[in-house]
Amino acid sequence: MSETYPRIRRHWNEPGTSVRCGDRAALYWDSLDDAPAPARSRPLVIHGLVACDAVPAGEVGHSCAGATRTRPHLLKVCVVPADNGPADFAEVRAAGPKPG
Repeated sequence: MSETYPRIRRHWNEPGTSVRCGDRAALYWDSLDDAPAPARSRPLVIHGLVACDAVPAGEVGHSCAGATRTRPHLLKVCVVPADNGPADFAEVRAAGPKPG
């Protein structure tokens, strides 16, 4: 099976970028913290962690600036089904069934 490159987003309203499935870790369901909705109605989507050096520079909103930042550091990203075809999204389903 060939490696897949699903699209990820750092924030719900950015275009995001593609990263190698092997560069993502710790898939889990969570709400979109920065979505413009009351906390109870924020949608649940699959999130994961990816090292900042696995993401093409400037493709997602984050900064490695500052004396307290070590590189690479982990970024919380979301994987939205609308951004990914069935083949790319298949490996993402390792997060398990949607809660609730």
